Amino acid sequence: MNENKIHGYRLASKWDSFVASLVEGILFTILLFAGFLLFGKYILEYCNSDFTLIECCLLHHC
Repeated sequence: MNENKIHGYRLASKWDSFVASLVEGILFTILLFAGFLLFGKYILEYCNSDFTLIECCLLHHC
C-alpha cells in the first residue's frame, strides 16, 4: 500500500494545508464583511428597536 495516499487521494503537505486554511479564513472574513455591509444596517436597526422596547418596558414597568 502506498503511504502517500489515503482512500486513493494524495495528502497535502503541511504548507499546502496551511495555505488552504489561510485562504479559507480570508474568504470567510470577506463574506462576513460583505454581508455586514449589505445587511448590517438593517440588523443593527432591528436590534436597536428591540433594545428600546426592552428599555421602555423596564423603565415604565410594562
